[in-house]
Amino acid sequence: VYWVGYIDWQRGHLDRAEAAFREYQSLAKGMIAADPGKAKWQLEGIFADSNLGMVLQAKGDAAGSAQVFERTLSPVEDLLATQPRNRAYRSQLADTLAYLADSRAQLGRIDEAIAGRERELSLIADWSAADPGDADWHRMALAAHRALARWFAWRGQLPEAQREGAAATAAADRLSATEPGNTEWLEHSAAVSLDYGETLRLAGASDAAAAAVRLGCDKAERLLVIDRSVVAWSHDLREACLRGRARIALAAGFANEANVSSKQALTLAENDPRGQVGSAARSLASSLQLSGNVRAALGDLASARSDWQRAASLYSALPPTPDSVADHAIVARRLGDEAAVTALTRQLASFGYRQPDFEQAMKQVPGK
Repeated sequence: VYWVGYIDWQRGHLDRAEAAFREYQSLAKGMIAADPGKAKWQLEGIFADSNLGMVLQAKGDAAGSAQVFERTLSPVEDLLATQPRNRAYRSQLADTLAYLADSRAQLGRIDEAIAGRERELSLIADWSAADPGDADWHRMALAAHRALARWFAWRGQLPEAQREGAAATAAADRLSATEPGNTEWLEHSAAVSLDYGETLRLAGASDAAAAAVRLGCDKAERLLVIDRSVVAWSHDLREACLRGRARIALAAGFANEANVSSKQALTLAENDPRGQVGSAARSLASSLQLSGNVRAALGDLASARSDWQRAASLYSALPPTPDSVADHAIVARRLGDEAAVTALTRQLASFGYRQPDFEQAMKQVPGK
């Protein structure tokens, strides 16, 4: 049952994967009931819950995912307490804290998410001290620092966001040093550089932001030379690179240069082989929003409004994560839809969302 669910998950058949993992969960509960003291069955139950939680998160059901991981956390902690040096139990606790934090962040529970990732990092620092060459701990630390940088930026805490972005960059460098030819590490490193560039742009460090984006784009190009068929490289990283370039150019007043990159990003997003669902739909909405901003800067307001309207339609259909709600509010303000702005900003206020682009947009005249 596990492998049926896993294969469906990897192929994007999330409803079928959820059904398989719920069956796996039921079987695990039966094994635990038959022998409650057996650690192997306890771990099987944790695995079943974790796989279900990850699929729910991939489906955009953050509330369901958070509920699963909240229920899983105590059993994992109890299992680790029986064998504090068990590597598999340690890894499972770190993963549980990570997924729980991510689900809470998607629900707007940003402070809880930050606390969870910080706890994960504290544990990883202790565990990795005895084996500093373990690449898996560096991978987990990278993901935690990257998430924290994003969430601190959501809260408007830019010094903290820059600190975490720099830490994620350092973790990526350590990973690359362990296996210079590992494409997974290079992919992580490219994404971290592009994220760091965005954080630096928000902080007003334009030269450093441009340098980080260039570095991220260079790493993405190295991956494309290896294999252009990998969607995560040819679309996700490439689109992020192009949007990063466009934002940097637009902020510097080079609208024509920004237009070149934003057009390329939009073309890629519109032709994503995964269709306009999930992360691909979120990426298309971002590219349309940026294209509208660039076209407005060039004076083509009719085309800008068309792009923003398409973006607003996509945002309204996406799970209401803090960043997508904020971008929806920004687009609504540009379109002059103040009823939508009021509803969306009320929701963001309950999250404590104060990301600089959002804050600046809310000061603009509606419909501009």
